[in-house]
Amino acid sequence: MTVCIAARCKDKAKGDPAIVTVSDTKLSTGHYSGDMATLKLRHIRDNWKCLIAGTFPHHVPLLKRIGDAIGDDAGYDQIVKVCTDAFIAENKKLAEETILATFGLTLKQFLKSRSDLGESLYERTWAEISRIKVNCQLLVCGFDPEPHIFVTENPGGDKLGFITNCDFPGFGAIGSGSYLAESKLYELHQNPARSVVETLYTTILAKFVAEAATDVGEETYVRVFTKGGEIEIDNTFTFVEELRDRWKQHASYKIPEDAEAIILRHVKTASGIKPSTSQKSASAQ
Repeated sequence: MTVCIAARCKDKAKGDPAIVTVSDTKLSTGHYSGDMATLKLRHIRDNWKCLIAGTFPHHVPLLKRIGDAIGDDAGYDQIVKVCTDAFIAENKKLAEETILATFGLTLKQFLKSRSDLGESLYERTWAEISRIKVNCQLLVCGFDPEPHIFVTENPGGDKLGFITNCDFPGFGAIGSGSYLAESKLYELHQNPARSVVETLYTTILAKFVAEAATDVGEETYVRVFTKGGEIEIDNTFTFVEELRDRWKQHASYKIPEDAEAIILRHVKTASGIKPSTSQKSASAQ
């Protein structure tokens, strides 16, 4: 499993909305797992990205369907519909390949075959079909032109539909560490009015907390996006591990000044983010 996080925020120097994404890089199966095995951020279309959790190979046909169906100027409503349609189509394909291929039937043909198969076999087969679903979650984020975040997955449990809109509270998470990550983001009062620097700290901290969940790796991949492109970050091992050290030292709702200084050293000046006087002092120490 994994943890992937996306959060809306502001590049306050420019007044532009931004989205921070944070994820681990661990790939797990029933037989093996490894950190630094894969990057879980994928490009869908201009200004639209997604992060992946679940059975990793399942995302490949899903994203192909989504990419093929989305136009160049796709907005939120179209992307939501395309994602829903992609899950429905892949569920149908899996059912036909794993269950109905034995009978040489498509799903459409099966629905008309009750009398030919007999009541008992038909009901048993229908129960098996109902259990065949794409085991994958996508955390989709982008601009239309305002920032949007939503989770798309098969309904189940407390998920009543294929789409969960995360625009309010302004963040979302998927994977085995999602509940721990979201709990920490609520505790830290993360919201879309927060700056890029603040949001980098809260989302990375939430990822650290989520590492207590099953199969969440320690290696951390961070990106920041605006409508105009990507805010470049010196995303080295040192950047994340320095923040990990500060997190262990400070238990506070506020971002420690030295943590802000670390972030500002790694966020490129092209982003327009400038340290305050106190931050400059902390950087100089």
